Amino acid sequence: MDLIVALKFGPWSLEPHRCLLTSSDIEKELDPLSYKLLSYFLACGNKITTRDELAEHVWGQRYVDDNAIYRAISELRKHLHHPDYTQPFIKTHHKKGYSFTARVSAHHQEPLLNEVINDLPANIELLEQSVLANEPELVAVKKSSMQRYVVAGFAFLLCIGVLAWGIFASQTMPTTQQAPLLTQAHGDDKLGDSIHNPSITWEPGAEYNPLISFDQAFFAYRNNLNGLDHSYVQRVSDQYKIQLTYRDKNIDVLSWQAQSHQLLAAVSDELSCDFVVFNIASFPDLIEPTVLIPCGRLLNNSAQLSANNQYLYYVKPIQRLIKTSIYRYDLASGSEIELIPPRDLYGEVLHFELSKDESKIALFTADFKTPMHVGLFNLESMSYQTLLNLEHNYYGFAMDWTLDDQELMIADQNNFYHINVHSLVVRKTELASNLNPYYLEYESSNSLLYTPFIERHAGLVQFTDLFSGTPTAGGIPIYQSDMHSYNPVVSKHSGIFFASNRTGTHELWQGGQGELKKISNLNDIDGVLGPIRESTSGDYVLFKQRERLKLIRLSDQELIEINELPDKVCRYYWSDNTIIYSLDTPDSSQIWQFDLVLRKHQLLAENGGRSLLVNELGKVFYIESNVLINIETNERLTLNLPSFDPNFSIMTAQYLYVHDAIQFIYRVNLLTGDVNKDSLVISPGEMTINQHNNSVIITKFTLADTSIKRMVW
Repeated sequence: MDLIVALKFGPWSLEPHRCLLTSSDIEKELDPLSYKLLSYFLACGNKITTRDELAEHVWGQRYVDDNAIYRAISELRKHLHHPDYTQPFIKTHHKKGYSFTARVSAHHQEPLLNEVINDLPANIELLEQSVLANEPELVAVKKSSMQRYVVAGFAFLLCIGVLAWGIFASQTMPTTQQAPLLTQAHGDDKLGDSIHNPSITWEPGAEYNPLISFDQAFFAYRNNLNGLDHSYVQRVSDQYKIQLTYRDKNIDVLSWQAQSHQLLAAVSDELSCDFVVFNIASFPDLIEPTVLIPCGRLLNNSAQLSANNQYLYYVKPIQRLIKTSIYRYDLASGSEIELIPPRDLYGEVLHFELSKDESKIALFTADFKTPMHVGLFNLESMSYQTLLNLEHNYYGFAMDWTLDDQELMIADQNNFYHINVHSLVVRKTELASNLNPYYLEYESSNSLLYTPFIERHAGLVQFTDLFSGTPTAGGIPIYQSDMHSYNPVVSKHSGIFFASNRTGTHELWQGGQGELKKISNLNDIDGVLGPIRESTSGDYVLFKQRERLKLIRLSDQELIEINELPDKVCRYYWSDNTIIYSLDTPDSSQIWQFDLVLRKHQLLAENGGRSLLVNELGKVFYIESNVLINIETNERLTLNLPSFDPNFSIMTAQYLYVHDAIQFIYRVNLLTGDVNKDSLVISPGEMTINQHNNSVIITKFTLADTSIKRMVW
């Protein structure tokens, strides 16, 4: 029987044709991405491999988001973990890349050679040369006949070829296809004066999320006015319009059921959120909607009901608000499954669209640091692939299927894409620069409905009567401007610091005692600045600009870089002569302390970095599963809070303040555990506590008035 050669490193043997790692009685089947990544490391030997090289040879793209590479490396390290081997197989070289540390050798096994001989690719030189260079004295199986050596040698080359095939021809791998190269169609268009885009709605407020029924008999949409969401349905034939109502709850329309006049929506109040279905067939005399299941907290605009009423597809957080994925709920059995493993996602699912035949799901994923990715999930094969990396939009919902499910329509600022999901051919059209669709809905072969990008204005408001039992009335505006003001922090002495682009660039400002002055000269037109932290002495302020932490000395407004701190810091605080910070990586939420005097780092905790909190006494905490944990003492306090966003939380020695990023703010007494709640009547962002007058200053977001338009070409 002919021999086939596997590759051996450390305690492991890799069987390429089976994508299988074996060691004694341990077997691990590799997912396609991990297999391709390991194959490339084996091909490169001990040399350092850059992220660009990984993007090109493993993902087949010129650019891949760092988070995706981190996730893939982390997943491969988990596969390679062995109970009897403590040395790391993959070494990280700071700002250089990665290298494979183990020596690779040939290892002989006895499955049939003929099973894989027909799959031998032409391009085997890379792995052949690499393994021969790293293992010059390959030990052959001892046979009396020279012919057996020849066969074994050929089998070794065959094994190398299979590995190379795994890198350069991954289209045959099951379940997950990584970022196929889309073919650019010839004859791309540029539309400008040929586009007609009249408004089809005209009420006050931000009108968005246009939805057309399958027969184009009805048109539904949302309206946000003064921070309150309303939903409307219009009969197209006579333009008759009604507002959807249900028990004084907020109503957000989400999607039409295929081939039906059933309209899926989320209804919510301060206590609950539920998915419901309105039957629009009896328009305008509608009955109460049918309640399906609770939706917890309304995170975004994505949920769809299958045509047979069996499945509900929706987005929900994987762990608190750290990441979101798509789930399918069986309304008959009451069971729920997660459709896309988190490791396959670039960031979190922001929006998705179910195809009319319910065989595919198109989706946007976002990490809010790079432009969005377009993905496609096949419900029949349960496989996921990335179709396109956008060039501009970090956030948005401009995606829809054509009526025949053959193409996806995607808007990315003024770029408009038609992607054929079968041939993977993309046709790109350049729109007039002032269009910039934020939502879109397919109408016909030469028309669609869209909402232009909705501008959110950020301003500062002060509340002095929260938790008093009286209405707050939306707070009192401070330091008003027609430009943005955001991320306030109260100074330890007097006044506040905040960020603003009121002079045309994003800068730091200091206000107090009737004065307002700019304290930075960053000249950053586009880069929104991160939260501001004042030093204990009051001599410096710490902030984040384009993922890097920086200092400004207040005495002379000098900008100081902190080169020892890593990129992509998540949360951060000042404590005496140290900076407490956490890392923002897919596989790590560590909390660190950096000593500004000794210039040394110290690991404080392996977990909790995404909800890091530090009070004015320098005590470090984090929140895990609704429990507040003191890192130093490990004391724990159950918070008994409903949904909240840990990104918007602030702590004093006595109280913890958090809000849900939608409407409600909570105050937890850390001594008694009592919880107070109030309604802000605004869309809130970063906040700060003014202990001088017991007030709260919050970034308030206001949606600009906008209408839904029809684009005709």
